[in-house]
Amino acid sequence: MDLEFRSLNILDAQVLLHFAKTAFIDSYSQLNTPENMDIYINANFTIDKISTELSDSTNIFSGIFSGQNLVAYTKLRPNNYDDSIAKQLIELERIYVAKEYHGLKIGQRLMYQCKAYAKSNNYSELWLGVWDQNEKAIAFYKKMGFEIFSSHDFILGTEKQNDYLMKFKLLDLPNI
Repeated sequence: MDLEFRSLNILDAQVLLHFAKTAFIDSYSQLNTPENMDIYINANFTIDKISTELSDSTNIFSGIFSGQNLVAYTKLRPNNYDDSIAKQLIELERIYVAKEYHGLKIGQRLMYQCKAYAKSNNYSELWLGVWDQNEKAIAFYKKMGFEIFSSHDFILGTEKQNDYLMKFKLLDLPNI
């Protein structure tokens, strides 16, 4: 299988929108009501929102393509707080792999790329939020060296859900 890793930009907005929406539905529709899914999707998966995110130079989007098809992507977002410690943290806000590509270690490849980017840009920690009901993702993140350090609320439609916050200390990562 020939896969190409590359940065995503504003020209990829339509492709990313379609993939992101499909991946989100595949990941969460069976555990949430259609009404809550619709509310969240209609608010968060629009061409304007995706284009704005892609145009923001502080966001780092990367994708993996099989031919012309986007099959996985990540979004990294540096913290923009004034606190000097917070500025050393970078969030892995999204990581998705198309369901037909699960089990091919694409998620591991993306995670490695995210860690390498963060380490080479002098961040001290990579962190993420993950729904506490997403056992498969939690197991993957633990396998990749992340540990739970806190939690916060996540609103999906009208439902308040709990996300674990997990971190990976980049200082422990050998130089890449």
